[in-house]
Amino acid sequence: MPNMAFLVKLRRYFMKELYQDLWQTKRGSHFGLDLKAYFLKTEEGNALIYYTTEKEELSRIQEMGGVKYQCLSHHHEVNEFLNISKRILGAELCCHRNCAPYLEGIAQADTLFDKDTSLPGGLRILETPGHTNSNVCYFYESPYGKNYLFSGDTIYLDKGEWNYLIMNQEGGNPADLKESLLKIKDLDVDVIMCSVAVGHNDAVEVSRGEWRQIIDRLVNKLGV
Repeated sequence: MPNMAFLVKLRRYFMKELYQDLWQTKRGSHFGLDLKAYFLKTEEGNALIYYTTEKEELSRIQEMGGVKYQCLSHHHEVNEFLNISKRILGAELCCHRNCAPYLEGIAQADTLFDKDTSLPGGLRILETPGHTNSNVCYFYESPYGKNYLFSGDTIYLDKGEWNYLIMNQEGGNPADLKESLLKIKDLDVDVIMCSVAVGHNDAVEVSRGEWRQIIDRLVNKLGV
């Protein structure tokens, strides 16, 4: 019979508690980049933000209360693992409407966003095109005192520095990205969480001043 203490320790390995209502997956790779997903608990329905390629992490999330919504940040997160998530979690798949063509033959979306909106529980969805034309960011004002920004690939960590990447062939363009950056600059962000990173990927706490400096630097880099 398996040692129960060992099993508990093993299950904990798959999820890292960041705050009282937020956990981060611990391992994952997306085209060689460091992939992280986030499990957010709210009173009106838990959410998995981004995706994980690990069945063990999905099972652990289910043990921790499961999720009502799985939220993608853009179409680069569309893959066959979404069907594994659906089978294990039974969550509603949510993403931008422009993800729909990429989902055909792979997975079925339950909710498609085409404007800024919110999910029950207070998770805000903000249209932020620029990297591609299907990007959204998620913003949540936690009752435990921190405001979380899930930036997807709108901005991402590049060896410890915040950066952006414009995919022109997939609807991305500098003008849209500038508008998106200025939109999220106005948020009172305490913690930034991208989906993939070059090098180490982790949640980054910032002061309000540091957050605005990050965005100002990226806008200036765009030069539009």
